[in-house]
Amino acid sequence: LFMDFLIINIIYLIMVFIHWNFIMDFPLFLRLVVRIPYITLFYLLSYSLAGIYRTAWKYAGLYEIMRYGISTFIATCAVWITDYVLMKTNQHLVSSGIMKTHYFNVLPLSVYIDSTLIILFVCLTIRLAYRSLVLFKNETGRKKNFSDVKQILIIGAGEAGTGLLKDFQQTSYRFGNPVAL
Repeated sequence: LFMDFLIINIIYLIMVFIHWNFIMDFPLFLRLVVRIPYITLFYLLSYSLAGIYRTAWKYAGLYEIMRYGISTFIATCAVWITDYVLMKTNQHLVSSGIMKTHYFNVLPLSVYIDSTLIILFVCLTIRLAYRSLVLFKNETGRKKNFSDVKQILIIGAGEAGTGLLKDFQQTSYRFGNPVAL
C-alpha cells in the first residue's frame, strides 16, 4: 500500500518533469502537490475495490494482471475527470473574482497516458518480483529439507487439491512435500 502510494505520486511528478523538459518552477510543483490527495485516493481505492491487495502479492496470474490494468485505467480516468472539473471550477472562481490564482489545469494527455503505463509496469514488476522471490525461497527451502520431509501424494486435482497445494506452499512445505497430484 505504501509502495503504491510512493510509486504513483513519484511517477506523476517525474512525468510532468519530463514533459516540461526537466524544468519545474514552484507554481507547477504546487499544482502537483495539491493533486496528491485525490490521485492517491483514486488509485488506492480503485486497487482496493478490484481486490488487488488481497491476491496480487502472492498469486499474480493473468487474471490479476488484467484486474490491475483495468483498475489503473479507471483511476487515471477519475484523475483526469477530477482535474477537468476542478480546472473549470477554478476558472469560474478566478473570473468571478473570488480567487486570484489558477491552481488547477488539465495536464497534457501524454502525462496521463505515460503515467498509466509506467505505473502499470513498475507496480506489476515489483509485485511479480516479490512473488518470484517468495517462490524461490519456498523452493530452496523445499529442496534443502527434501530428505527430512514426508513425500505426499495428493489425490484429486480439483479445487481441494489445488487449495491443499497452496497451503503447502504458504507453509514452506514444512508438513510435507507433494510429489504428485
